[in-house]
Amino acid sequence: MVTPDYENYSLVELKEARKLINEEKFADRVQTIDALIAQQEEQVAQVTRGQFEADSVDEAEQVLQQREQLEAEALLEQPLVTTFRSFATYFVLLALIVGMFSIVTGITPSTLGIAILVGAVMGACNRFINDNKRFFTRSEQKKAIIGFTLIAAFILISLQTLASLLGANNTINLPVMILSAVINGLLIWLLVVIRRSWAKRNQLLID
Repeated sequence: MVTPDYENYSLVELKEARKLINEEKFADRVQTIDALIAQQEEQVAQVTRGQFEADSVDEAEQVLQQREQLEAEALLEQPLVTTFRSFATYFVLLALIVGMFSIVTGITPSTLGIAILVGAVMGACNRFINDNKRFFTRSEQKKAIIGFTLIAAFILISLQTLASLLGANNTINLPVMILSAVINGLLIWLLVVIRRSWAKRNQLLID
C-alpha cells in the first residue's frame, strides 16, 4: 500500500487532495489531511498578516484565497500536461523503433501499431503514477483518454504527411484516418481502464 507523504505537501496540494479523496475509503487520510490543513492555514495567516499591509484581516484573506485559487488551477493541470508530454515522447520513440524494425524485417508498420500504442499508454500511465503516487481521478482519466487519442492522431497524420512529402507511395485518406483514430481511442480507453483496475488493487485510487 502506497501512502502519500502529506506532511511534505503544500497547502494547495493538501486542499486538492482533500477534494479528490474518497472519505469513506480513506477516513484516516482525511483526518491527517484536515489536521495538516488547519496547521498550515494558521501558519499562512501569521505570514499573511506580516507580508500584506492590508486594512483588515478580511482583505488579506481575500488576497490569499485568490492566490490559492490560481495556484490550485495550475497545479490541477500540471500532472496531465507532463503525462501528455510523456505519451507523445514514448509514441514517437516507439514509432521510430518500429519503423526501423519494419525496414529490417519487412513486416508492415500497421501490424506493429498496436504495440506502439500499448507501450506509449502504459509508459505515460506509469510516469503519472511514479510522479504523483496515485492513478488518475475519474475526471483526469477522461481528459487523459481524449488527450492520448488526439496526440496519437496528430502524430500519425504528421508522419504520413511527411512520408508523402518524401516521395513515399502514401496518400492521406481522411475516412481511413478518422476510423483509425476511433479505433485507437477505443484501444486507449481499454488500456487505461485495465491500468485503473491494477491501480485499484494496489490502492492507488483516491476517488
